[in-house]
Amino acid sequence: MGGKDSSDAVNLIDVLIINDVALDQELLSAYLNEYDVSFCVAASKDGAFKKLGDFTFKLILIDAAFTLSQGYNMVEKIRADLQLTIPIVAITTENVDLTKTECFSTGINGYFTKPISKIELVGVLTQFLPGEALSTNGVGSFVPQTIDLSYLKEISMGDVGYELEMAEKFVEMISDEMIQLMDCLERGNVELLKRLVHKMRSTIYLMGLGPKLITTIEAIEYENLSAKQLKFQVDVIITVCEKAKEEVLVFLDNAR
Repeated sequence: MGGKDSSDAVNLIDVLIINDVALDQELLSAYLNEYDVSFCVAASKDGAFKKLGDFTFKLILIDAAFTLSQGYNMVEKIRADLQLTIPIVAITTENVDLTKTECFSTGINGYFTKPISKIELVGVLTQFLPGEALSTNGVGSFVPQTIDLSYLKEISMGDVGYELEMAEKFVEMISDEMIQLMDCLERGNVELLKRLVHKMRSTIYLMGLGPKLITTIEAIEYENLSAKQLKFQVDVIITVCEKAKEEVLVFLDNAR
């Protein structure tokens, strides 16, 4: 077990890693140890179910190849037999569209690809641990946890006025798009919802939200999701975008 001290809630752990690849375990553990996130590792099916019986988790990270080797019954058992609704995110290899399709149809909520990237992992944590404040050991002034201003600063070429203008436009656009998202969802207009999330790509990339939302957007655009799954994915977008909007407003306040 690693990460933050869980003495206040002995049986509550943020993340369960189900993975039998030693290198993956080491990478994930090293990255998670940099943040205020508690976790433990299970290297077998039996070990995973033992930990799921002993502890309460907020998120499961599971290697797709590991689940494939034992069939997707493992995920289905977590959902059906254990009656657990916590988010499950698969770690896949590149160019495995069939695997991704099967992931969503069996109760997996998202995925990210190998080689394991800290940026993508933090994106997943931001999506699926929305109540957690991810912080490193460093201290200092405001450091955004959701947005990434690298792209904005790159295209601005040092023009602070341009950065502020784009940040203001982001707040305006993302606010309007979130309203449209909820309206499409309430009306059950799936085709319009798919077009809208595709249109949102340019907005979210402006503030570096691509790694955090691309799997969710692709799931809505390309997967045949149930109404419940669709609502979950829209809720993920809304949660991340609300956090991003809050951070951009702080950025604007600090820059003025």
